[in-house]
Amino acid sequence: SYRAEIRVGDWKLIVGSPGNSSWVPPPGMKCPRSTCLGDITNGTWLFNIKDDPEELKDLKDAYPSKVAELLTRIEYYNSTAVPARYPDPDPMANPALHNYTWVP
Repeated sequence: SYRAEIRVGDWKLIVGSPGNSSWVPPPGMKCPRSTCLGDITNGTWLFNIKDDPEELKDLKDAYPSKVAELLTRIEYYNSTAVPARYPDPDPMANPALHNYTWVP
């Protein structure tokens, strides 16, 4: 399971959780995004952002081949990504050892 978004031309695909539902919509928006997305456990949304710039109408059921095309592209990009490197913790990075100040 992963989170990703991709935009190609007029199409935008969102995969995974859309994020925190405490987002506050701008004045005049028809509904909060979390409500517009419907069931956020769904996990996949497709929008035509030219025709629907507020991303209110999920088109994944109407355009399954577009969803498949964009998922394939995401999978390709993920296959070429460099994995993150997380170094071991540095005990000397404890601020208490430096009078709670930062120095280079």
